[in-house]
Amino acid sequence: VLAGAVAARLGAVYLATDVLRREIDDGRDGEQRYAQEQRGRVYRAMTEQAEAYPREGRNVVLDGTFIEKHQRAPIAQMAKRLQVPLTVVEC
Repeated sequence: VLAGAVAARLGAVYLATDVLRREIDDGRDGEQRYAQEQRGRVYRAMTEQAEAYPREGRNVVLDGTFIEKHQRAPIAQMAKRLQVPLTVVEC
């Protein structure tokens, strides 16, 4: 809810792992949706989608837990490569 409100306030694109998971879940259910392999697919898809928006001059808000460093690193690398600011909100 918070990330969606921030995105709306900024006029930013909103990408959420929950939405992406439903889009790419391949009919998985329960624990399979959150298996490590599936989580990796979701975060890779989010990173790929997110990269397009700064290239167009648009802000993007990413909504996910990003608990593990390897989930956050590609986003930080992308921001650095595109020379765009990255703000992380933890709650």
